[in-house]
Amino acid sequence: MLTDQEAATRPIWRGAPARTFINEKTFAVIEGSSAAAWLEERIGTLHLSSRVLAVPDSAEAIQHVAERTADVFFGDVATVLAVANDGDNLKVLPRYFTHEPAAFALSRGDEDFRLAVDRALSLAFRSDRFNAAFVEYFGEPAEILTVFFDHIALPD
Repeated sequence: MLTDQEAATRPIWRGAPARTFINEKTFAVIEGSSAAAWLEERIGTLHLSSRVLAVPDSAEAIQHVAERTADVFFGDVATVLAVANDGDNLKVLPRYFTHEPAAFALSRGDEDFRLAVDRALSLAFRSDRFNAAFVEYFGEPAEILTVFFDHIALPD
């Protein structure tokens, strides 16, 4: 129901399983993020009685979900995987609703260096050595994390 597709033109019945599942839920999001704007728009379009809980960071959002004061956290997959603890008992779904770009701080106007960094990271993400190093230091990556690295790597 929360895809980017247009809402159905037919009536949405109160008993529809997908609508019932997400209606009257509390969704945690990082305040000011594109996920927050997207979620507000989808809730309005679908006429849901859901609540958006805007929080300052991923750690607080995950804490709300772990404590069951929020039902879902819409956030950056890499950050969620880095911040979540094994004891949080969270499920990360393999779906992307928005794209949150990440960046390194570089000196203004140093486009050659920026391009060199982007190319090096992209080559690293696509190499077999990257996957082996990731497994060695962090364990086997979840499928969603593999998709994430494939998604952010620039083409040759």
